[in-house]
Amino acid sequence: MKRDWNLIRQILLEAESSPPGVYKESFDCPGFDEARIIEHIEIMIESNLLDGEIDKTQAGPSGFLVRKITSEGHNFLDNAKNDTIWKKVMAEAKEKGTSTSFVVLNALLTKAAQKYAGLG
Repeated sequence: MKRDWNLIRQILLEAESSPPGVYKESFDCPGFDEARIIEHIEIMIESNLLDGEIDKTQAGPSGFLVRKITSEGHNFLDNAKNDTIWKKVMAEAKEKGTSTSFVVLNALLTKAAQKYAGLG
């Protein structure tokens, strides 16, 4: 499975819009099936973007519970939230033709956000 940054962003945006203290057990992510969403939530928990749990059975992951976005997740989302910045950075990453790690993508987003705000 390849990591999909657009899905990660979509999950973070939806989690952010949830009322405080409400645990998420589903996300509305058009174009993505439940298995792919669960895989990405697991990646996001492992990467410290989300605080939550993955329900696992012998057959594999069967569900999830997201408690909250972590501080690191909020920092990433603050840079990724603006559609103009997001599209520009994703186009730049695609143009380079390599897979993009979280560290690299976050650095590109931070740089673009600073430039957009007139700070760089």
